[in-house]
Amino acid sequence: MFQHAQSMVCSLTVINDAAERSVALMSQFNQSITGTKNEAEMQTLLHVVADHRRRLPDTHKSTLKATSV
Repeated sequence: MFQHAQSMVCSLTVINDAAERSVALMSQFNQSITGTKNEAEMQTLLHVVADHRRRLPDTHKSTLKATSV
């Protein structure tokens, strides 16, 4: 029984879906950043991201409910 279960587990293809999505999201974000025309746009974008991170330090449901975005 153990050997059968072990062979089944070993035959499974492991896909780290969360990691793949994160890589795709960061790639898309990096492409959008490189589309900024000048330093002022880049600084504005960085300020917006910093402000968002300050207001939403985590993605817990209680934090999101308590914060008016």
